[in-house]
Amino acid sequence: MDDNPTNRYVLRTTLSRAGHTVVEAEDGTGALALLKDAEDLPEVAVVDVRLPDMTGFEVCERIKADPATAALPVLHVSASAITVDDRTQGLNRGADAYLTEPIAPDELLATVTATLRYARARRRAERLADRLLHLNEATLLLYSADSAAGVARAAARGAAIVLGAPAVASIISPHGEPASAAGGGAGGQASSDNVADVRLDARDLPPYHEFGDRTGTRLVTVHAREWPGFPQGFAPRDRIAVAVARQARPAAGVPRGPRGGGLDPDDEQLLAQLAQACALALEALRSYTESTTWR
Repeated sequence: MDDNPTNRYVLRTTLSRAGHTVVEAEDGTGALALLKDAEDLPEVAVVDVRLPDMTGFEVCERIKADPATAALPVLHVSASAITVDDRTQGLNRGADAYLTEPIAPDELLATVTATLRYARARRRAERLADRLLHLNEATLLLYSADSAAGVARAAARGAAIVLGAPAVASIISPHGEPASAAGGGAGGQASSDNVADVRLDARDLPPYHEFGDRTGTRLVTVHAREWPGFPQGFAPRDRIAVAVARQARPAAGVPRGPRGGGLDPDDEQLLAQLAQACALALEALRSYTESTTWR
């Protein structure tokens, strides 16, 4: 954000040559409108302090006051507001860094890189914390299910919400019967209410039989066509990420991960934990069923 075309050109050229994508605005009003209408927020805002319609300090305060943009890092730049009081005011009013012009290209890039490093780490931590909360909620749903079909529906719903993508869960009941459900909808966003039963058998999945009599959890990537009955059009691509879990008895929780198998390490851990919780819930259901029958 800078009302000086020459300054914008210099900043854009420096950042673009370093591999960044740059969107420009010549005043605060235009910049705030860009942020409001953006489908994907930028990762950092470079804001000139002296703008024609408002100060860069005001722009920064508005960015930080809006929950949708509060986490957006703001880097102030200025050729005139260069005193200690100016820099102090900028930082106190929400800026994450403050540079005075003329700015050496290496200094600008190093500051942007450092700002992005901390911002990305913060976003990852917040995203993981949010998903762990959803994982806890999904686990409670699993243990409250009173049937194999209920476990499958809870697993599908939980995987869709935890991973933020459509998911499928297929389990083998304590009596050896398959039960499966799809959560999130084909190609849609995950929804706690969007869960449907599907005809799918975990025993048709090749990795299921690789367990033999062993217990534990495995993460694998397979093609949708390798799993007979997999809902058509449900996977965004051919490849799907699968977590297979077994306990003492034949039981498998098989939620599908997002982006056709493109899971990051955090997603993989969450998927594995959810599959293990699914298998444990089935084992608990088996024990409860046997004790009730014995009585």
